[in-house]
Amino acid sequence: MEHKQITFDRFIRGVITVVIIIGIILLLNRLSNVLLPFFLAWLIAYLIFPLVRFFQYRCHLRYRIVGILLALLTVGGVLFGGFWLIVPPMIEETGRAKDMLLEYVQREYMVSNIPDQIETFLRKYLTTENVKAIVTQDGFINSVKETMP
Repeated sequence: MEHKQITFDRFIRGVITVVIIIGIILLLNRLSNVLLPFFLAWLIAYLIFPLVRFFQYRCHLRYRIVGILLALLTVGGVLFGGFWLIVPPMIEETGRAKDMLLEYVQREYMVSNIPDQIETFLRKYLTTENVKAIVTQDGFINSVKETMP
C-alpha cells in the first residue's frame, strides 16, 4: 500500500473542504425554519405538475396560469370532497360509541359476549365519571391539553 505524502497544498485543500462542509451544515441548521416550507411547497408543486401539464396540453389551454389554477382547484376540490365524505360520519359514529360506552358503564349486569375477566377489569377501573371525563367535549379537550405540551 502506497502512502501519499501530505504536502502543504494538500493540507490547505483539506482544511478548506472541512470548513466549507461545516459552513454548509451551520447554514442549513440556521435556515431550517425557512427551508422546510420552501421544500414542502416544492414537493406540492412537483406532485401537481402532471395535472398542470394535462390541463395545459391535453385541454389546450393557452396560458399556464390557467392550468395551474385549474389544477389547484381540482386538488382542493378532491381534498374537500374527501374531508366532507369522511369527517361527518366519523363524528356521528363517535357519538354513537360514546352513547354505547356510557350505557355499558351504567348497566349493572354482565354482558354475555365479553369474557368474565375482562368484564370484571372494566367494571373495576371504568367508572361513569371516568368515561364522561373522556368522551364529553370538555373532557376530551382537557385530556388533549394534558397530553400535549
